[in-house]
Amino acid sequence: MSTIAWPTSFTHRINWIRVSFHVLGGLFVATLMWLFTGQGTVKIGLAFAALALVLEIARHSLPHFRQSFQDAFGILMKQKERHSLTGFTWVVAGSLIVAFFVRQREAATLAYLVWAFGDASAVVFGTLIKSPKITPDGKKTLAGTLIGLGVVLLIGLIFLLKWHSANLGIHLGALLGVFFLTETFSGMLGLDDNLTIPVAVALTLASL
Repeated sequence: MSTIAWPTSFTHRINWIRVSFHVLGGLFVATLMWLFTGQGTVKIGLAFAALALVLEIARHSLPHFRQSFQDAFGILMKQKERHSLTGFTWVVAGSLIVAFFVRQREAATLAYLVWAFGDASAVVFGTLIKSPKITPDGKKTLAGTLIGLGVVLLIGLIFLLKWHSANLGIHLGALLGVFFLTETFSGMLGLDDNLTIPVAVALTLASL
């Protein structure tokens, strides 16, 4: 039987802060995708890419900067990101790919709403609710995955009823399938879901 274990440790509080920034970041990118299409989105993406590149080079080549960066933003970083690319860099890379290859602002916007809320809800409830692990690495739980899919379904229904109501079943099925695959298996394949979820969702929806 599933039980709720409310977070009390400092590690959990770090997770909540990171999740909050994850959602805010997703909303920010989704807003940009909706307001600026085509070359406008690409130009904004390139500006952020330049910033991400400078930060990564400085972080990996200048010890004092690396320490200062971790002191300032370490609470937002996963452990693996301390010695590799940050989540911010993966988000910027994904947004550039979407900006270059997806011309439908509805597909791009929905992809980042799904990433923001679907991924975050899977993490939160996967942490709060004790349930069976569904991946060999033990990082994904049944409860987190099902609730994440439920949130994606709700967002998809609200968004697609306004956009593609005639093909609602096909779009919802594709949306749920792509989210499940990228959310569940990206980490096992050594990929970052900050990139794979929005890119895969946007490209799939744009192709339908």
